Amino acid sequence: MAALSPKTLYDQAVQHMNAGDYAPALQVLSRLCGLSPAKPEIWYLLGEVQRRAGDLEASEQALKQALTLQPRFIAVLNQLAQLQRNAGRLDEASSHYRKVLEIEPGNLRALHDLGLVLKAIGHWEEAEQVLRKAAGLAPDNPNVQQNFGSVLRLTGRTEEAIKALKRAVELAPDNADHHHWLNELLWMQGDSDFLQSYHQARQRRPDDPGLSLHLATHLMFAGRLDEAEQELRGALHKAPERFDLHMTLGSVLNERECWDEALLEFETALQQSPNNTTILDGLGILVLGMGDADRGLQIYAQLLRYEPDNIAFWANLATAYRMLGRDEYHWLYDMDNLLFAGQIETPPGYANLDEFNAELLHELEQWHFDKQHPLHQSVKGGTQTADHLFNVDRHTIQLLKNAMLDQIRAFDATLKPDPTHPTLKNIPKDVVFSGSWSIRNPAGGFHMNHHHIEGWYSGPYYVSLPDVIQADDPEHQGWVTFGQPGLKAIEPLEPDLYVQPKEGMMVLFPSYMWHGTIPFYGTDQVRVTVAQDHVGVP
Repeated sequence: MAALSPKTLYDQAVQHMNAGDYAPALQVLSRLCGLSPAKPEIWYLLGEVQRRAGDLEASEQALKQALTLQPRFIAVLNQLAQLQRNAGRLDEASSHYRKVLEIEPGNLRALHDLGLVLKAIGHWEEAEQVLRKAAGLAPDNPNVQQNFGSVLRLTGRTEEAIKALKRAVELAPDNADHHHWLNELLWMQGDSDFLQSYHQARQRRPDDPGLSLHLATHLMFAGRLDEAEQELRGALHKAPERFDLHMTLGSVLNERECWDEALLEFETALQQSPNNTTILDGLGILVLGMGDADRGLQIYAQLLRYEPDNIAFWANLATAYRMLGRDEYHWLYDMDNLLFAGQIETPPGYANLDEFNAELLHELEQWHFDKQHPLHQSVKGGTQTADHLFNVDRHTIQLLKNAMLDQIRAFDATLKPDPTHPTLKNIPKDVVFSGSWSIRNPAGGFHMNHHHIEGWYSGPYYVSLPDVIQADDPEHQGWVTFGQPGLKAIEPLEPDLYVQPKEGMMVLFPSYMWHGTIPFYGTDQVRVTVAQDHVGVP
């Protein structure tokens, strides 16, 4: 039998790859690389098969070999950049996308993905320029339009951002993400078009229960509970088998304090989708609010067997412990050893923290573009900056980032390991910020009680505070509280601890800890903070 030609072998490898049969594809490509080692397209295909098979390190090496043979191979440059972007190596990804654009300035993939990389590293103005070019080249691509809109919001071009996000919805009216991001921005701008995209989509899809689910969720977070309930009941009339509709209706009824009706909806959802962790979590929140701490403890013990590192589950388990008067609560809420409140060091170049904070405040004010709080966050009656603040390349913001990091490292060194504790079992050697943002609260603004699901430890830095925040205030206006659960309850628990904030102070606490703030009144001054979540370095 005659030997198979390289072209035939190549075609075989492609067929295996497209069928998801990666092992035989790799066998064929290994043979091909031996027969034709100077063919860059073979190394490119090898890299693609290895990527799909999950061997990302080998995939990168194969792609680099293809580039050695053909340095201007655009498909390889784009794919290598994508691997590096997914791995968080954004500078390397940026370099490869830029090489593509040197060769082909109008390459849409490179423009779009470079824009996303620049957005992620805080180079928002350049990201806008790059994505503006991509949006001009692809005016009918909804994903490009959405990402263009997202970066326009970061640069403060709100009206143009809304226009781009509306275009994304127009191009892909069935895409839930496009509706979500458009309506998030419309809400924060107090725009009367809020939720109109859902109503317009309903004209095309009047019987779509998924559309009703998304609309009702937004209505619930906007506090329009009657409308949310009506929307969900109408959808359930058409699709009673949808457990997600029952579950969301249970959450709405919980917010309305219709305890027994909410319980029925969660029980129905659980019958339809047994052991669903999202349903169990909602049920656990409900029964804790109803005062059934024993059942709440049972539910969260079960959930933590499924997901032992889930922050939200630990937060609610702690609530059950507190309600039952169990010692484990104080193990989780060991305020003396797990909580820090103190001044940061004055950053270099400043005489004192007052001088630094004044300049930092001026910088932060430029990033508060919105007119009201986000729809799905804890802040109420204020504004929150978008994206990852510490990625913004501004002098005072970077100085604060470094000062907070120094304080975090110093505090972490005081923690003592405990192999059974959700926080102390994995004290990291070093940390990285997983999120950062600024909050600006005028009088009446506050934080609902909440916890942070994306951190190991979390906490704010106080940049500017109103004069009404005083040590001798019996109402604790503007103070931060710990231990009060953020759930509807027949008999609400009070905070365990009140902490008076001070300008220049940083507070650190395990991310599972319930915390919130008390509103302040009677002043035109504002409360400005920078908050962060951090995790161990991978």
